[in-house]
Amino acid sequence: MLQESQVREALEGVRSLVQADGGDIQLVSLDPATSSVRLQLVVEGASCQECILPRPMLEDIAAGIIRRTVPELATLSIDDPREHPDYVPEAH
Repeated sequence: MLQESQVREALEGVRSLVQADGGDIQLVSLDPATSSVRLQLVVEGASCQECILPRPMLEDIAAGIIRRTVPELATLSIDDPREHPDYVPEAH
C-alpha cells in the first residue's frame, strides 16, 4: 500500500532533477486504493523552463525513481503547466 511518507521521500530524487533548471515538483495527491500518484510540475521562476524535460519523459523517469522505494506504485501522472492552453513562457 502506498504511504505518503515513502512517496515524499522518493520524490526528493525527482525534485533534484527539475530543481537543476529552477523548477520543482510537488505531490498533489496519492490514492492508496489504486496505487496512483499525481504530481504538479512548477515552472514559475525556473531559469530555463524549456530545459525541463517534457512531461512524458519526466513521468517515466519519476515513476522509475519512485518505484525504487515504492515498488507498489501503479501509475504516476504529472500536471505540466507548459501544456495548458493559457501557458505563456517567461522571457529570459
